[in-house]
Amino acid sequence: MAFRVFALFYSLICIEDVFDIRRLDDIEPGEEEFYEYQNELLNLFAESPEGKTRAEADDGMAFWAGRVIDYGYGYIGVPLHEMDANDMEELLTEIFPRKISLSTPEDADDGLPAIIAFWEYLKREYQLSNAENILRYLRAVKPADFKNWMNDSSRFGMAKSFFINGSVGRS
Repeated sequence: MAFRVFALFYSLICIEDVFDIRRLDDIEPGEEEFYEYQNELLNLFAESPEGKTRAEADDGMAFWAGRVIDYGYGYIGVPLHEMDANDMEELLTEIFPRKISLSTPEDADDGLPAIIAFWEYLKREYQLSNAENILRYLRAVKPADFKNWMNDSSRFGMAKSFFINGSVGRS
């Protein structure tokens, strides 16, 4: 009996330490709390089996997961638990190419696998009902298509175009 009481008490204490994936519902993009949420979730992802496996091939995998959180919420206005495949498509085909500058075209090669690993983590850890549909979409995207989207100058935003043109010496 004493063990059951202790186990119940211990589980109640630990509940406070559980990450609330829906916490963004009460936070505005750009607030300090948003960045705390993002950093905490990225750290949890990095320590997860999915994150550790992905980090073996790509130690910068948190970059792409961070952009899903940041741009999904900041530009589309949806937190992870409300995101759908159409939102993910908008991120991959419009927002990422417009906002993310790559050092080389090959830098896009790690993006899709990192984002898939992140959504596999979200599905397993938080049982998000939208995760399977998003994963289905992500797995249907051809890596060559994602690389082309990310390097297609017609998709670049104005600031990115100026940066890219200026950084390669074009006027």
